[in-house]
Amino acid sequence: MAKKAPKAAQEPIADVELAPESDAVVESDAVVESDEVDESDAVVEDADSATDVFLEPDVEEEPDSIAEPEGDVDEEPIPPLADVLAPRPVLHSRRSFTGRVWDVTSDLVNLGEAGVVTRDYVHHPGAVAILALNDEGAIYLVRQYRHPVRTETWEPPAGLLDVSDEAPLAAAKRELFEEADLIAERWDVLADFYTSPGGSSEGIRMYLAREITEVPHEDRHEREAEERDMAGEWVALRTVLAALGRGDIQGPTLTIGAYALDAAIRSDFSNLRAANSPWRRPPVRGEH
Repeated sequence: MAKKAPKAAQEPIADVELAPESDAVVESDAVVESDEVDESDAVVEDADSATDVFLEPDVEEEPDSIAEPEGDVDEEPIPPLADVLAPRPVLHSRRSFTGRVWDVTSDLVNLGEAGVVTRDYVHHPGAVAILALNDEGAIYLVRQYRHPVRTETWEPPAGLLDVSDEAPLAAAKRELFEEADLIAERWDVLADFYTSPGGSSEGIRMYLAREITEVPHEDRHEREAEERDMAGEWVALRTVLAALGRGDIQGPTLTIGAYALDAAIRSDFSNLRAANSPWRRPPVRGEH
């Protein structure tokens, strides 16, 4: 069962890199003193000769003033920026590997004047991730073993879109229930992103979940495999941001989610999108 704390964790967090097995092969102010002369300490030695000296009064310089603008000042509009959907012609495509969750596809792509190239990539079903935010400003994270990187990584609850005809929002609610024993009343889209567009078609929709309640113990999901023993706790957002700055956590969902949440909080959540907003989701497994 994932453990919860009612308040944000204050201790530093970091991904846990597991040691390789014994038969594994590992590749590879100072202060500067200065003599200053105070003009007020100067003494005129010959008082008689000083009678012909006229001292001009000090004139205080007026500070530069900045004219205050009158009326309301509109901020400069932010120019739009968007990825461009522009598929190139595929001359030939074959599935070079069929897996349980994703496949590897090899395409012969016509790049026009740049020539014809072969591109191999992971054909992925896509996924959802959830940043659950409580009233104390903490987010719920799980620490799950990820075998390809041999590390227990801190991540928000997440899951594959591998259930037939299940909508992304429904999948997100299910994953939050199963992995974190939590239910949320308010849902918004926090970010949409590709995890590795140069080698995978995986797209992830990340939701911000608020107004959180815990699932009663008798109704909780029984976890298995890597999820069975994973730890879970509430962590202050500032703790996560500090860990990211130190390079102690590296998972893409937490990296993108934490910075996106920080931006959302700074905008008073005005940059969020509705939970059912359109998603420019890449073609999923079976659609290419």
